[in-house]
Amino acid sequence: MAEDFAFPFEPYQIQKDFMKDLYDTIEKRKIGIFESPTGTGKSLSIICSALKWLKDQQEQKERELQQEIQTNEDEDELTGLTSSSNNRRSNSLSVRRKATADKVARRQ
Repeated sequence: MAEDFAFPFEPYQIQKDFMKDLYDTIEKRKIGIFESPTGTGKSLSIICSALKWLKDQQEQKERELQQEIQTNEDEDELTGLTSSSNNRRSNSLSVRRKATADKVARRQ
């Protein structure tokens, strides 16, 4: 979990705790009930922590897709891909690699 929430100013400790707890709840895919006194920045804390979680998820997915691309490229190099059956496999891997690269491009 990252502690760096894109809060527009230095958050109070109650806001930091709120954002951390909400982030952890979302990360663990749990249901949370939060309360805080009036005027403590609940709305902004919810927005900042939820957006941080979404950004972290996108970055994680991009890392996974990049790793998949690298793995596919490594497999291509190891197999040699010289026979016709290997060429069919190469075409299949190329299609998968392109689909994975397209997913990464759409996320950026």
